[in-house]
Amino acid sequence: MHSTFQSLRDFQANDLIVRCNHSENTMNQSQLRLENIANHDFVKTSFSNAVEITEKLQTGSIAKVEVEYVRELDEYEFYIIEVGHKLAHLLNLCEQLVHAVLFLSAFTPTKRMKEVGITRANHVQYNVENYLIRTQSFHDRVLKLTSNCSQTALGK
Repeated sequence: MHSTFQSLRDFQANDLIVRCNHSENTMNQSQLRLENIANHDFVKTSFSNAVEITEKLQTGSIAKVEVEYVRELDEYEFYIIEVGHKLAHLLNLCEQLVHAVLFLSAFTPTKRMKEVGITRANHVQYNVENYLIRTQSFHDRVLKLTSNCSQTALGK
């Protein structure tokens, strides 16, 4: 029974891999769309303004988890930095979603993976679940960006 179930899972995994390989063209199109978004005037302006304010007011290393500024940010500066920050996270997540298709289709088991019983089916399951989680994260990050963009804009 176990081997039949495993064979079915492997068959389903192989079928999904074939579909992913056929979608390579779609992945290239997605990458182009992502580049178009990254080159949009709103994105460029948001990043440029956020970097300018951060460079002008930040003290110490940019590698710190808690950033320190030479003075307290005013509402506008805080808005610009937060929008840039949320936008960067959103674009990074979009790139991860585009790459997820490649990760899903690229399974090369190592000796260690075989020893612990990781199969193509396990790999597919893990990557599909990861994709679903990232998709939900996408919705959350869009909401955060929208909230930041509208927060100050509504106040003016």
